[in-house]
Amino acid sequence: MIVALVSGCCGTGRTTVAANLALVLKDRFPVTLLDCDVEQSNTVLLPINWQEKVAVKINAPKISFTNCSKCFNCVKNCRFGVFIQFKNSIVILPERCANCGICSSFCVDHAISLEPYTLGYIHKGDYHGLTVVEARIDNSAVKATSLIKRIRSYIDPYGLNIIDCAPDISDYDSCSIICPDFILIVTGDSRQERKWLAKAVDHSRKVNRPFGVLLNMASNNSSFIEEYCQEEDIPYLGSLPYDEELASGLIDNYQLFNHSTTWQERFEQLWEYILDLASQ
Repeated sequence: MIVALVSGCCGTGRTTVAANLALVLKDRFPVTLLDCDVEQSNTVLLPINWQEKVAVKINAPKISFTNCSKCFNCVKNCRFGVFIQFKNSIVILPERCANCGICSSFCVDHAISLEPYTLGYIHKGDYHGLTVVEARIDNSAVKATSLIKRIRSYIDPYGLNIIDCAPDISDYDSCSIICPDFILIVTGDSRQERKWLAKAVDHSRKVNRPFGVLLNMASNNSSFIEEYCQEEDIPYLGSLPYDEELASGLIDNYQLFNHSTTWQERFEQLWEYILDLASQ
């Protein structure tokens, strides 16, 4: 089973919810926590025993500018926007390359070659029986959709997979969801996040997957989120309260369920809601 956690923007506590849900359930059955927010991977904040690091590479074009006569045939003929003309030079975006070879075939100076290019890295580790997989974009890469596609091979077909997806404001929001059985939309209670929530709901309906909304860091005046869900016939899975100790750093936000039985019960109840909606 694949449960994807999404949000409209950063700061909703999506990763905190994903990590705690995974930790609460890991003793019941095999659980894999996959961090697909490649630009802000932060499950590493858990003291994970990393066991594997794999570089994700593609063959990307490289121009020998000493041989290049600036005919710009590569710019004119590349369908994927790998080459961009900037004044009298050429900028290369290797992450977009599809390895079709059109650029080299149109290069009159034979100045283009394909060389290995690192998009990023996939880390795999263990935390007290919880399998953690994390994708990180390389600092030199601009776009890394292929990196997220590669992480799909780490999905456990016989266990529960919890995916911490990139937020809606990211370029990777759609591809990081990875064909889930259920989409959990994590939102806050601000008016701005209400707008992002509407977009996340619209996307979930378009992909035709069961979904529900969880209100995180709820304050006393947050009922308008629940009212909105009722008005739009959106499954509302409840709320997790705003906690002063958590906000001040007195509680480890990745170990909420250890702080009190109340927090553990909240995440267990959340899982029951997810199962109920996913089975409908």
